[in-house]
Amino acid sequence: MPENGKLACFLCAKSYFKLGNVEKAKEFLRIYETCSYFQTDIRKIDGGKGPLYNKRGEIFLHENNVDSAEFYYKKALVSKMSRPNALLSYMGLCNVYERMKIPDSLFKYTKLYIAEKEKRYDAETMTTMA
Repeated sequence: MPENGKLACFLCAKSYFKLGNVEKAKEFLRIYETCSYFQTDIRKIDGGKGPLYNKRGEIFLHENNVDSAEFYYKKALVSKMSRPNALLSYMGLCNVYERMKIPDSLFKYTKLYIAEKEKRYDAETMTTMA
């Protein structure tokens, strides 16, 4: 599938999720995953699996399957090129630990989220000022 088709599948999944049609979102994520990540050559995987893992975490959290949501958010953090996905992963883990009522972990990931946000703000400010 061409790159634009894969991107369209991922964007459809995001849109269907926002519209509340979780089953359609899952279907488009499955198509996206099949076309993107089941490559015979690992070097052909662009951008890592972080966006897919974050979206899966979001869907599992929506379905109150917090253990699976936690698993996928953490997997997104350790995937290739995790930094672009870190904010989504940290926010997702904050939501997971809020539902699980684990204040220590909630505090930890809130601090990590804030630190990442500040890093990005500082980088953007430096770029703008240069």
